[in-house]
Amino acid sequence: MDGPLGATLEREPLYVQVADHILDRIVLGRLRIGTRLPSERSLSEQFRVSRVVIREAMKVLVSSGVVVVEPGRGVFTTDRTRESLSSSFDRLVRMHGLDHGKILEVRAPIEIVVAGLAASRADAADLAGLRAHNEEMARGAQGVDRRVEADERFHLALAAATKNELFQALAQPLVVFLREARRTMAAMTLRSGGSTSALERHRELLVAIERRDAGAAREAMRRHMEEVAAALAVAPSASRAQEERP
Repeated sequence: MDGPLGATLEREPLYVQVADHILDRIVLGRLRIGTRLPSERSLSEQFRVSRVVIREAMKVLVSSGVVVVEPGRGVFTTDRTRESLSSSFDRLVRMHGLDHGKILEVRAPIEIVVAGLAASRADAADLAGLRAHNEEMARGAQGVDRRVEADERFHLALAAATKNELFQALAQPLVVFLREARRTMAAMTLRSGGSTSALERHRELLVAIERRDAGAAREAMRRHMEEVAAALAVAPSASRAQEERP
């Protein structure tokens, strides 16, 4: 490890200061991902605090997604920040009762920017993944789950193609939060035997990205998000109508 972790901490609460000190070292790369932290006793001595304080600090770091406790082995640095972010987003949505419309208000502009950046930055592997997910979605007539999963993977792959980790982190909760609505819309499409506008827009996006046309990619995504918003608005009533048919 990069020298002693310890320092005399004068401000309270002590466990937060300990957690922040360790977090700083992880963020700065002085503690690499996968590094085993010193024992509770050792950390207690280095920081000159009680072992209770160290335990509370570890709880903070675990909840932040930067360390993981492996029973019988110790505490290791990790990178679960995306999962932690998704969990926080989920609590926010549930606590404030955010509906699909509000989620889409945030998702739409992000997706449009993502589409433009993907057109500029996607490499051969990104393009291959996008094509594969879209082909899987096209073959998804066999079932709703298959279609929805392929749809989600396509949008997550777009975010990955930006080469910007923050877009990737934001994409996960924003895409997943609309999963049930996406399932409803996919089920309705399959029952009617029609094709989805989502699949058509995905194809337009692929063409634009392959041509490195960021403007066309943004426009295709803008239309896609508008159609998603329109479908979300009518999905509940349309779904009830389908269920009421004899």
